[in-house]
Amino acid sequence: MAGTRITVSVDDEHVDDVDAVVARLEACGMTVEKVLPSLGMVTGTIEDPGALRDVVGIHPPVAERSVRLPPPGDDIQ
Repeated sequence: MAGTRITVSVDDEHVDDVDAVVARLEACGMTVEKVLPSLGMVTGTIEDPGALRDVVGIHPPVAERSVRLPPPGDDIQ
């Protein structure tokens, strides 16, 4: 499953019940990779991030981005 890599923040009212939030995310099609309960964050992939729009207990999901730096010996452009 390719999908979009996303990070979801659990809102303050639901951070103590992160397992229920994870279950709702999975029910919407998210493949959960990591749950960080102390930070209130969940990471994973999903084909359609818009499917999470109405999930109770989360802030809007954020798509992950990759940044690559050139090797130390390369010329600066």
